[in-house]
Amino acid sequence: PRLLIADEPTTSLDLTIQAQYLNLLRELQRAHGLALIFITHNLGIVAKMCDRVVVMRQGEVVETANSETIFKAPEHPYTRKLMRATPRPGMNLRDLLPEEDAAAAKPVLHDAPPAGDAKVLLSVERLVKEYPRKGATATMRKLFSSKPPVEKEIFRAVDAISFQIMRGESVGLVGESGCGKSTTSMMVMRLLDQTDGRIVFDGENIADIPAKSF
Repeated sequence: PRLLIADEPTTSLDLTIQAQYLNLLRELQRAHGLALIFITHNLGIVAKMCDRVVVMRQGEVVETANSETIFKAPEHPYTRKLMRATPRPGMNLRDLLPEEDAAAAKPVLHDAPPAGDAKVLLSVERLVKEYPRKGATATMRKLFSSKPPVEKEIFRAVDAISFQIMRGESVGLVGESGCGKSTTSMMVMRLLDQTDGRIVFDGENIADIPAKSF
C-alpha cells in the first residue's frame, strides 16, 4: 500500500515483540516508500516512529508539529499535560498529575518511606512451581517414527525466585509472556500451591495455607 494506517497495533504486545514489530515496520516503510499514520497513546512509540505529530483532544486537533518540537517545546496545555503524564525515572505520583491537580493532591499523596526505614511486609523465598507435562512427550513419540527431542516430564514455570517487598513500597514483576509473572502472583495470592519455597506475609508463612481452602 502507499498509505498504511496502524491503529494501536502494539497495545497487546510484549516489549521485545513490540520492538521487533516497530523495526520491521520502519524497514518496510523505507524499502517501499510508505506513508504511515501511526495511531497510539504511547508517546514513547511516537518519539521513535513519527516524523510529525498531530495531537487530538475531544475530536479536535490542538497542536501539530514535528516530533522533536513536540517533545522539546509543546505549546498547547493539553500536549503539556500528556507529556507530564508520561512516567520517567525519578518521578513520583504527584509529578504525573496535571499542574493544576498536583497542588490539590499534595495532602493526600505520600511518597513511600525510605527503604532503610521500612519493614519487610512480604518475603518470597526460593519459590518453585512445577507442572507435569501430562504425557505430551509420550504422545510425540507415538506420532513420529523417529524420536523427537527428549523433554523433561516436568515443566518448571517458576524456578527458585526470591524477592522482598517493604511496607509502602511498589515492586514491579517485569518480563515477556510465559516468564512466570502471573504464576508467581497467583502463588502469593494463594490461588496456586507452590512446589517448594516459602511465602512470608507479615511474619506468617502463608505458603502453609493450601490454595484449595480459598
